[in-house]
Amino acid sequence: MKRFKFRLQSVLDQRERLERQAIQSFAQARQAQADAESTLMDLQALKQDLIDGLMTLRLAGSIDPQEQVVYQEYIRQVKVDIQRQEATLADLCALAETFRQALVDASQDKRVVDMLRDHKLTAHDHENRRHEQNEADEMSSMRHQFHKGAEQAA
Repeated sequence: MKRFKFRLQSVLDQRERLERQAIQSFAQARQAQADAESTLMDLQALKQDLIDGLMTLRLAGSIDPQEQVVYQEYIRQVKVDIQRQEATLADLCALAETFRQALVDASQDKRVVDMLRDHKLTAHDHENRRHEQNEADEMSSMRHQFHKGAEQAA
């Protein structure tokens, strides 16, 4: 019985490596996206805290105009940072989608070669079973001929 050897094994190995790299790239992109979302939420919380603090000081009447200008400037800068972070997050989302599509493509490419390998293995196993059955049939036929010849000789 011959051992199965897939002639495209090197192609399958390469496709598996590409799929693993695509998985890793996608995971890194998703992590960067999650980090950017976290940073954006922190900036939004900071902005809200600054607005709440300014409102509290205004209602208490314990803020001088100079301090109010500093608060407003800081709030304006945080808003700019939020816009910048939203743009960064949008870029990271697009990048993650690109990596996701590359992962899907790599998985499909690997699956095609893997299915071909499975098909070839099934055909190889079928051929081996057919060959073994032919050998068994031949042995049975030879035994039958032997017994038939022994009966006629007696």
